[in-house]
Amino acid sequence: MIWIYGIFTIISQAILLREVSTIFQNNEITVSLLLFYWLLGTGLGSYYFKRSKVGTPIAFLAANISFVASIFLVKIVFGYLQYRANPDIFSLFMLSAVFILPVSFCVGYCFSSFYSDMTKLWRLYAVESVAAFLGGLIFTFGIVGNLDPITVSLIFLSIALLLVRATRYVKLLYVAAALLVLILIPTIRGWAVSIQWRKNVNLISTQESRYANITLVENNGISSLYYNGKIISNYPAQALYEETVHVPLMARASDPKNILVVGYAPKQMLDELYRYKPISIDVVDQDKKLSPIAKDPLLWIKRTTCRFDVVLLNIPAPSTISDSRFFSDRFFSGVSLVLDEKGIFIVPVAYEENNPT
Repeated sequence: MIWIYGIFTIISQAILLREVSTIFQNNEITVSLLLFYWLLGTGLGSYYFKRSKVGTPIAFLAANISFVASIFLVKIVFGYLQYRANPDIFSLFMLSAVFILPVSFCVGYCFSSFYSDMTKLWRLYAVESVAAFLGGLIFTFGIVGNLDPITVSLIFLSIALLLVRATRYVKLLYVAAALLVLILIPTIRGWAVSIQWRKNVNLISTQESRYANITLVENNGISSLYYNGKIISNYPAQALYEETVHVPLMARASDPKNILVVGYAPKQMLDELYRYKPISIDVVDQDKKLSPIAKDPLLWIKRTTCRFDVVLLNIPAPSTISDSRFFSDRFFSGVSLVLDEKGIFIVPVAYEENNPT
């Protein structure tokens, strides 16, 4: 059972961090706080084991139940905060604790219960470390981008139900419950999606990529594309893309022939760029579900031998760890190497009438 436990801990931790990032900005403070609560919960769970006699299978089942509940809770909170301002620092601390502590507490309790069953401590740490490593491989190459969090959590829940030790007839009840959970996965997943996006008139599609959840919704004739819980495109929004594209290009004496877009390029933006009849338009983004060139833009720019008349950065403001890379000296230096002598680097900046930028 220690092998399943090790695999579960790393996968549940990765999924929870990924899910909670849809509510909070995935910056250094948020990630550090989530990891702090995970370590705190495991420590408290290990300490509480000394005063409790709950068996390992039951504790593991409790960890999986809390895992499912935490994912549902994240989706409920996301639906509530979807059209509200970002949570304040107090909400960040409180909600992070509610999302993470129950799962990490049970995980810590399970680990101490394994220690009581093994005579050699080094063997426990060795097996758990190897199992966690395997869990990381399973998550990276098997789960992420293929299975949604609800499906993964329910599969683990069914496994936990099968591992519970009980008398023959009670064991049959646990087996029946595990099979019922597996059968109801599509229905429960549908409930979770409807809860998360309940404030939208029409949910067009939702899918997982290696980097984020991608969801397309429609409200009152306006389609919005969400990437990891943040809007990256609205349709129709022609005026926005006309301003983004045409105003900077007025500085050029001739029409651009080779254009590079870093980040997601909506169809409306490409339509405006094609008005200049360029020879080529390259779109580079790390997510293959958003771009035909699915590579890290920083590495791609560093290695390419192409030269461009225009480089357009279509990345949100640097509020996350990942996005901040595109607003660094390293990236700007790389862009300068792929621009021709009269090239233009376009960096859209959000502005408000009462907040000059």
